[in-house]
This record gives sequence, structure tokens and C-alpha cells, in this order.
Amino acid sequence: MKKINVIDLDNTLIPYDSFRVFVINKIRSGNISVIFYTILRKIRFLSLAEYKRRVILSSGFLNDSKTIDKIVDRILQSINPRIMKVAKENTDDNTLNILCSASPDVYVKKVAQQLNWIGYGSYFKNKYFIHLWGHNKLTFIKSNYPVTDYIYNFAISDSKRDLELIKQFKFWLLLN
Repeated sequence: MKKINVIDLDNTLIPYDSFRVFVINKIRSGNISVIFYTILRKIRFLSLAEYKRRVILSSGFLNDSKTIDKIVDRILQSINPRIMKVAKENTDDNTLNILCSASPDVYVKKVAQQLNWIGYGSYFKNKYFIHLWGHNKLTFIKSNYPVTDYIYNFAISDSKRDLELIKQFKFWLLLN
């Protein structure tokens, strides 16, 4: 059986929240819809998943390959070498490394490809937004990599919301 490692992106593999950086750049450039949705999120009128869905759709992000490439380049330059070392120490020829994040799928996949990993982020399935955060991340990994077919080897995250997921693994680290 193949082993899997699951590595979180934001505040784990990189020392910041990549989606937040994207939002801040959109706010600074005067994107009215992103500003509006951010205000609604701050006053808790929108859930985090709904906020991300609306920001992604209203900003034209999914079709903005220039912005996506800039995000990917910045992420690749920001990778924490200590986290990469830990991931490599838990990887052999029989291991799949999976970058799994609540950030948008369109750039999480590209970052993972550059690392020769597999990547999953929050995505749209038909008209529905699937937010890979907390329990949804656990459900996603279990349904795509069932324990009957894979050995859950190593996982690392910074978020207590991922604790339920990472505790499924033989070795795990919760940062912070």
C-alpha cells in the first residue's frame, strides 16, 4: 500500500495566509466588491466559506492566470525550509505528498506540481463551493484516499481545526 503525507499550506508550509495576501492586494487596488465582502465578513454577516466563494467569483480570480502565477511564485519563494525538511524526512519512494489547503485550488495545485506533489484546495463543483477547511478537509482526504488503500503516514498543520485530520496519521505535528 502507498503511504500518504498531508501538508497544510498557509501558516504551515509558508509563513503567511496566501488568500489573505490576495485579498489585501485586491483591497489596495480598489476592488469594490472585495472591499464590500470583506466588510460583510468582518461584521460576521458572511461565513468564511461564503466570503471566499464571493471574493473568488467577484474578483475574476479563476480566469486571472497572471495573478495566479504571481501567487505561485511568491509561495514557492516563501516555503519554510524546516517544514520541507520534515516532509522529506517522512517521504520515501512509496509516499505521496499531498498539499491540502482551504486556499483556492487554482494555485494550490500549481504549487504542488512544482514540488512534485499532489495539491488540493477549495474548489467549485458545479455551482457549489467546496471549502477544504476543518472537517471538510478530513472528509475529502478520507474519501479520496481511503484507509483501506493507503497508509496515513505523516501530517502537519498549524490549525487546531485540522487536528481531527492529522490525528488520523501515524506521525503528525500541530504547529503553534
